[in-house]
Amino acid sequence: MRLLLITLVFLACSASKEDKVLKQASEIHNDAMEIGHKTSLRISYLKKNESGLARAHQDSLQSITLALGEWYEMVVEVPGYEHEDNGHDHDHAHGDQMEHLEHLSAMEILEIQTELKKEIERLQASVMGLSIAIQKETKKSIQNEE
Repeated sequence: MRLLLITLVFLACSASKEDKVLKQASEIHNDAMEIGHKTSLRISYLKKNESGLARAHQDSLQSITLALGEWYEMVVEVPGYEHEDNGHDHDHAHGDQMEHLEHLSAMEILEIQTELKKEIERLQASVMGLSIAIQKETKKSIQNEE
């Protein structure tokens, strides 16, 4: 009887730790999705004026857009913490990939979410760098016209 009680306490503690790690992974996922949404909006804004951009900037914008699409294809939710889409324009795994995640440990899922967030932060930085370069070029072009 005592062994059963000790086993139950151990299992409860283990489950609690797993839940904490999965909750952290879910928070990271949600942060990454928000960054992805803001990055998508910034890209959309830049694309509205794409025809006036230098060829190099157009190419950079195209590359970043493709990388963002690939990032969205890699995104998976945390099992047990699926969120509502809230109207954000994005796609992520709900089917087969989610089934594969359920076989991973909470720590492995946390690592995946951390890497996905790092990648979207890199893309966000690329978009911001491109925005700054475009602003500088535009300002320089206006000054040359004066």
